[in-house]
Amino acid sequence: MADSLASPAGPPRTPSLAAAKRRPSTAAMLILAGLALIVAIKLAAPILLPVLTAALVALLLNPMVRGLSRRWLPRWLAALMVMSALGGVVGLAGWLSYEPARELADRSPQLAWQFKRKVEGMMHPLSPAERVEQALNTIETMGKSERERSRTVAVVEHPIGLGERYGGLLGGLAMGVSGIMLIYLLLVFGELLFRRIVTMAPTLADKRNTVSVVREIQSDVTRYVGTVTLVNLGLGAAVALALYGAGLENPLFWGVMAALLNYIPYLGPMLGAVLLVAVGVLQFDSAVEALTPAGIYLFLNMVESQLVTPLVLGRSFSLNPVVILVWLLFWGWLWGVPGLLLAMPLLVCTKIVAARSEMLQPFALMVER
Repeated sequence: MADSLASPAGPPRTPSLAAAKRRPSTAAMLILAGLALIVAIKLAAPILLPVLTAALVALLLNPMVRGLSRRWLPRWLAALMVMSALGGVVGLAGWLSYEPARELADRSPQLAWQFKRKVEGMMHPLSPAERVEQALNTIETMGKSERERSRTVAVVEHPIGLGERYGGLLGGLAMGVSGIMLIYLLLVFGELLFRRIVTMAPTLADKRNTVSVVREIQSDVTRYVGTVTLVNLGLGAAVALALYGAGLENPLFWGVMAALLNYIPYLGPMLGAVLLVAVGVLQFDSAVEALTPAGIYLFLNMVESQLVTPLVLGRSFSLNPVVILVWLLFWGWLWGVPGLLLAMPLLVCTKIVAARSEMLQPFALMVER
């Protein structure tokens, strides 16, 4: 009777269900893995940045080195010739831009004050009486005695070691030399290293797929960056000529800046327009003349981005603007300005790899316009 009145026990919980509840979900594990990967990439920037930059430059120069090596030139000599030519071009651009950039940096506090005064003058023009009063105030300020304007300044000297004095310079020099050596070694021994990697694939199909993906990445990235470089050089030349016609000082420097900033879609042209507005305000008196350089720059950039680049690159490199902007913000947050410059080649490489993978194909479809 007691047995019959006892409440029936519920169905026993299967061990598999209990284990499933104890086991973390796949989505949580993927999120944690993604966050860990982002932190690792950010912390490894001093190593990854030179390696990725050298790999990208070697990828771009490899077709020229391969072409020269087929004409009975040793590969080491072909790589040396190509890198010497590239170094000459970069050195010439740096030499042309150094003096104007140094002058802007030295005069930046004075230029900021002049910019503020000129903007206030354009927005609120002074009457003749106010101009006279302002001039009198300036003369009175300049005529103050040295005693009234003097300030007591305490200077505390402490010994500076060699590490504090030259540590940053030596670190940057070492990184630059290491990057150049890595580019040269990749150009000379990159093909051999690639063949060794292919032999590690387990099956013949995997070997063929690896070769196909790497060749496609090299071809598309070389085509993309090479075409964008030629377009940017043309844009820089057009901007320099147009700004020279508009009467802006140092038009060659601003042409070089326009070519460099155009490697960063959307954000680069915006920064260039802001800088040209500031320079125009400093150099010219009227608002129309001050805004003319930025207007010329934006017009030429619009022609390049909406007509020239899509016509030259074609549909295969038409990418979603929203994805591009988010991608730029992400890599700029991770690595700063170098991240912004490397963002677009990395996006092209990621799109090519994603298009060949069944798991990552949704990302490739999302990136396309």
